[in-house]
Amino acid sequence: AMKKPELIFDKIRSAGAQPVLAYRAESAPRDDFVDLAKECAWVLKLTVNPGFSGQKIQTSAVQHIREMSDRLIHARIDCRIQADGNVNKDTIRILYDAGASIFTGGSSGLFRSGEKIQDSLARLMHPVQHV
Repeated sequence: AMKKPELIFDKIRSAGAQPVLAYRAESAPRDDFVDLAKECAWVLKLTVNPGFSGQKIQTSAVQHIREMSDRLIHARIDCRIQADGNVNKDTIRILYDAGASIFTGGSSGLFRSGEKIQDSLARLMHPVQHV
């Protein structure tokens, strides 16, 4: 955790970029989550530990997304949540229902061996197309 995130956010904005608040899979949102989230373009929540493809989503990470979403809604903060890790046709709806609205596609759902990217994308999006 950063000691003075607001200063870092200001530096990022002064460079012409938008800050994003990122959480590791095992990290729950802290008490200052809403205050930090309202300063950011969106929130990135890892749902697996980085660097090891094929991992299953950590159920605690899904609960963290749900908690983040609930807290943002309660505070009336318009800040989207991105889920990153093991996003596939079986998990995308779970993540969406928890409150994520941006999804990072990787080897478990988007870049599948022997499959065209368009077909993988259609399969990935099908569970959330009509919500």
